[in-house]
Amino acid sequence: MKIINTPTRTRKGSVLSSLLAVLTAGCLALVPTQVSATVQQGDIAFVGMNTNGTDWIAFVALNSIAAGDVIYFTDNELIATSSTTFNTGESYTKWTAPAGGVSAGTVVTINSFDTTTPNATTGTAAAVTFTGSANRGLSATAESMYAYTAGSDSTVDTPVTHLAFAYF
Repeated sequence: MKIINTPTRTRKGSVLSSLLAVLTAGCLALVPTQVSATVQQGDIAFVGMNTNGTDWIAFVALNSIAAGDVIYFTDNELIATSSTTFNTGESYTKWTAPAGGVSAGTVVTINSFDTTTPNATTGTAAAVTFTGSANRGLSATAESMYAYTAGSDSTVDTPVTHLAFAYF
């Protein structure tokens, strides 16, 4: 940032200008950046899925995602709109943003979604082992996919913030 002091006629004006410049610079340093500490609803959207052969999903970052932010994905369903936990029988996958975060507009693909070793084009992906979570494959018909945050891997069946949903 370049601060330009205009010439003043008195010494008092020069001191005040300098003080104002220092205060302005200090206040600008306190302005928060656009990257949030935790991904929020509306920060991502699904842009693709494959259920024929090796399963994969893709999402776009609509806003910047901070380094280390975690997004969980599941094809389990919420039993009712008022449900606070997912049903059982299908799988959970965890994606972690890389060092440096993810810029808005970046498309992330999680390949081999139907295996115990999924991998991501950006960041890291991992299968989450959870009681009742057995079927890692996506159905070619009548499938749902949730993206959400959770407190931890041990509470992966309890969404904290819903980020995106797709039904196909």
